Amino acid sequence: MNVNILVMTNILCPLLSGIPLLCFAVYFFYASQGLFRQKARLFPLFLLAFSLYILGRPVQLLVGPYPWPVIVNALRMILFAGICCPLVLHEARSLCDAQDRRTRLRPLFAIGGALAALYVVLMAVGPTYTPILFELGHLKAYDCTSTVLTPPLFAREITIMIQMLAGVGFFGLAGYETLKARKALRTSKRDSRHLLYFALGCLIFGAAIVIGNLTKQWWFYYLASVPSTFFIGLGVREDMLYVRRRTERVTPFLRDELFHAFGSGPEQQAQVQDLKNLLGKEVSPTLVMAIRPSKLADTGEAWLKDQELTRNHLAKLLNDELGPPHYLLLSIGAGSFAICLDKPEDTARALASKLRARLSKNRPTDGMASGIGRTHPPQELQHSYLEAQTALRAAEASNQPIVSYIDLGTLPTQRRYPVEARDAFLLEFKHAHQDATHRRLQILFDQMTIHANGDTQLYRVRLQELLGILLSQISESCDNAAPILTEGAAAFEKLGRAKEIEELTRTFAKTIECLLTHIKAPSIETSTVNHLERAKAYIKENLEEDLKVAEVARHAGVRTQQLQQIFKDALNMTYSTYLTTVRLQKAKELLAGSDRSITEIAFDVGYNDSNYFSTTFSKHEGISPRQYRKGN
Repeated sequence: MNVNILVMTNILCPLLSGIPLLCFAVYFFYASQGLFRQKARLFPLFLLAFSLYILGRPVQLLVGPYPWPVIVNALRMILFAGICCPLVLHEARSLCDAQDRRTRLRPLFAIGGALAALYVVLMAVGPTYTPILFELGHLKAYDCTSTVLTPPLFAREITIMIQMLAGVGFFGLAGYETLKARKALRTSKRDSRHLLYFALGCLIFGAAIVIGNLTKQWWFYYLASVPSTFFIGLGVREDMLYVRRRTERVTPFLRDELFHAFGSGPEQQAQVQDLKNLLGKEVSPTLVMAIRPSKLADTGEAWLKDQELTRNHLAKLLNDELGPPHYLLLSIGAGSFAICLDKPEDTARALASKLRARLSKNRPTDGMASGIGRTHPPQELQHSYLEAQTALRAAEASNQPIVSYIDLGTLPTQRRYPVEARDAFLLEFKHAHQDATHRRLQILFDQMTIHANGDTQLYRVRLQELLGILLSQISESCDNAAPILTEGAAAFEKLGRAKEIEELTRTFAKTIECLLTHIKAPSIETSTVNHLERAKAYIKENLEEDLKVAEVARHAGVRTQQLQQIFKDALNMTYSTYLTTVRLQKAKELLAGSDRSITEIAFDVGYNDSNYFSTTFSKHEGISPRQYRKGN
């Protein structure tokens, strides 16, 4: 045979197939999820053994004269028949959901090991020589061949039969089992192309082993290893795409989780770092900028396209200006976005101007309103988020494109009494949620200072009015409110004596601290039924929010683990299952009784990704949201 053909089939082809297989093995060793990793736990070991077997061919030829080619050939057969073949069949069966067959790894290793041992013994006891297969300059390639012995020991024929049995019994059967698994997956409409490619790779190599041994053209199955590796590579590509699609589906939730983790204190630093690694982020944001394009379609598919198009534009512009690792972009409602940065306020304002100009250039009919919060430590990021939302509302009310929270006092429209901030503070105080109460109180102080515009008497009256509302709430909810009302009366007197706005602020803040310590115990119910009802009521009232179990537990007056146990004991379901059930029930009501788009309904029931909502709905109801609407 031509030397060039021998070099190509025995040296280049094994390298072209073995090196990619080795890379695939490394990928699966580090991959934590995927189509193969879900069930075929030993799949990377198969790829590793297969790649080493293929790469061993050029080593065998180029290692030198006898006995090294014989030794390398024996090691290759141990890898192939003793390890690679049992693993390929075992992992193919694992992909079939055949749980009773997955555990039969030991018999497969016993059969493969016996075949490998017989091959090695025949090579050891029979006459073996290493003729020169080809010469290329000073390079000599030595092959390994067993002579035909007289009966009853036909060494060469038996070794050929061993390789054929391995090809048909392991690779061929593995391809057949994998095709069966694919048929089952196609019936259930799940991802299955990776199985088709893997089956083709196995069948091609199994058939090549049989043909090569029957014709005694050993180079044939090294040549066939290239298309075999190609199809296995396509299966790996499908695996990677599957992981990417799954990551894209959960990325909005990872971004939300990271945002909440930033504001959860130092104890969450490990979680923050893990989430940053998953999202490829390096930023530790200290400021939030809220953005809302001024013109989006009203409802339906057009609204969804506008929302996605705007987000893509913002992400591209931020990538150009800052780089993907240096910002966090969140969807915070229909047509609204939040950008978390580690930049000062003046830099954020300049960035907002650039984004507005470039967004308007890409889409001439669009404008953009921006609200910028103040700079806070990362653990207080949610405070900046609240400020950014307030500033955004001010920008829309005053028809100014960009408003910083520190600029609110310069806007005449902001001199009105901050009813929204007051109501938000009262709600958090009512549930005795200390951290949220303090955040809302600071927002309220800032806005009431702007409202008073230096008028100490007006500021005092507003604080006394607010204190009266708080004491009224306490007297209605506590059995023994007399001590609290006494302290409240003393606080009224202190507010009356204070002469400066700063003194009034300090006095009121200390009063709130004292009142919170008093209402914590009475606000917690002792009955499991009451705990459960409070949790269910809070979930119903805040269904569109990101309802963490810890937050619901605080409003129910119990510890997180206790609330989870209450759901399990009382309802025979987990908290997350109950939350999903309530959300889908509300979604079904909206689908049947309103003409709101599916995306809007997803936001209304707490899903900030319509694709994930549709997937969850279909999984639990058996039909898609669109089909459910048509049926009702």
